[in-house]
Amino acid sequence: RPRPRRRLRRTGLVVDARALHFSNVPQHLSSRFHGTIYLVPSLLARLGEVQFSRAGGCQLGRNSGGFYRPDAHIFSVLEKFGATFEQRGESIIGRAPSLRSCDVDIMEYSENGSYFLGPLCTGATKAAILAALGTEQGTTRIFNPIRRPEISGLLDVVKILGFQVIEERGCIEIKAGTPSNDAHYRVITDLSTLITYAACAAYHHIPLHVSDVTAEEVKVWLKSEFDVLTSMGVHQHWSGSNLYMEANEELAPISLDVVPEGFATDHQPFFALLALRASGKSTIRDMVWPDR
Repeated sequence: RPRPRRRLRRTGLVVDARALHFSNVPQHLSSRFHGTIYLVPSLLARLGEVQFSRAGGCQLGRNSGGFYRPDAHIFSVLEKFGATFEQRGESIIGRAPSLRSCDVDIMEYSENGSYFLGPLCTGATKAAILAALGTEQGTTRIFNPIRRPEISGLLDVVKILGFQVIEERGCIEIKAGTPSNDAHYRVITDLSTLITYAACAAYHHIPLHVSDVTAEEVKVWLKSEFDVLTSMGVHQHWSGSNLYMEANEELAPISLDVVPEGFATDHQPFFALLALRASGKSTIRDMVWPDR
C-alpha cells in the first residue's frame, strides 16, 4: 500500500503525506507511546475514517478498575464535529464523511468549571484543532483553550500551511480551508529532555552546558521550572542559544503546586528527585495527575 514518505536530512525530517490513504493504525505501533491518540482526529480529518486500538504511554489515571490512561475526552470532542464511533473487538472504528465546524468549550473537560483542573484539557484542545483542519466550511471556535508549548507549535504549523487562524484571549478561531503551503518548521527544543539533563546534572552537582537551544521559546515555556530551579539554588545563564546551568552544593526545599497551565506535570518527578538533595522538607501537589 502507498504510505506517507519520510526521509531524514541532516537538517531535519521531511514528511510527504500526499499518498496517505490507509486509515488502520496497527496496535503494535499505536501502543508504543501516548501521542498516537492524535492520529484519530488527524486521520478522520484527512480520510473520513479511522481504526484505532489503543495508545500507549504511562497509565496515570485511576478508577475502580485500577490505573488507566483516559481517552474518552478525545472522542467526545470529535463527536461535536459530527464523528461517530463504535467498538469492534479491541478496536474503535471512527467515521466522519464530512466534519462540520462547531464550537468547543474546553472548560467542559476541566474538573472545575472556573479554571483548568485535571488532565483532559490539553488533549481536548489538540483534538479540536486537528479536527477543525478537516472541516469543509464555516469557522470552528475553541473557547477557553489551554496554552501549552505543543499547542502553540501546532498552531504555528497550521498557520504556515495556510489556514486562517485568529487567536484571541479565551478563543481560537480556525476557518475551514485547504492547505496551500508546505510547512517548514523548526521544532522547539524538547523541554522534558532539557529538564531531565538539568535535574541529573544538579543532583550530581555537575555543571551543564546545552547548545543550540531554541532559546526564546524555552525561556517562555520553562519559566515556571526555571523559577523553581533558581529558588532551589540551580542557576542558569544564557549566551545566545547556549544554556549553562550549575547547582549549589546544598539545594533549598520547595513547595510546588502543579496545575494544567504553567509548571508541567511531566516535570514534577524530576523535582521530587532534586528534593531528595534539599536541606529541608519539600511538598509537591500535582493537580493534573494526582495519582502519578
